[in-house]
Amino acid sequence: KIKFLFFFLIGYATIFTLFVYLKILPNLNKIWISENISNNFKIQPDYNYIKKVSVIGYNEPSLIFELGTNTKVFYNIENFLSSYKEFDYLIIEKDYYIKFIEIVNNDELSYIKIKKINGFNAAKGRWLEVYILKKTNK
Repeated sequence: KIKFLFFFLIGYATIFTLFVYLKILPNLNKIWISENISNNFKIQPDYNYIKKVSVIGYNEPSLIFELGTNTKVFYNIENFLSSYKEFDYLIIEKDYYIKFIEIVNNDELSYIKIKKINGFNAAKGRWLEVYILKKTNK
């Protein structure tokens, strides 16, 4: 009986694990922030011509993997503000976005917000709000 119970529990655990990994986790859209950002880039008409992307606040390796190694990651707002105009797209975490909008006059901003992504950053254990801005032809 114990041998049967042991194999039953192993089989049950295997089925449960497969269900979690194949059904539940792929459908948890809120934890795939980098993939959501990448998917928003892929639907842009100029996706094949996107050369320069800058990121501040959300600096996960998975984002660089999704967008490519030509993505520039900034770690402080001063460096970001001095060179943000060089980039076609900006990816800004909410706290930095608020500071960015306060510092840069919105009328002079040659970027439009194309998407706001909410998600859970499992690596840091916190909820995030990330904005994607696209350079306009002003």
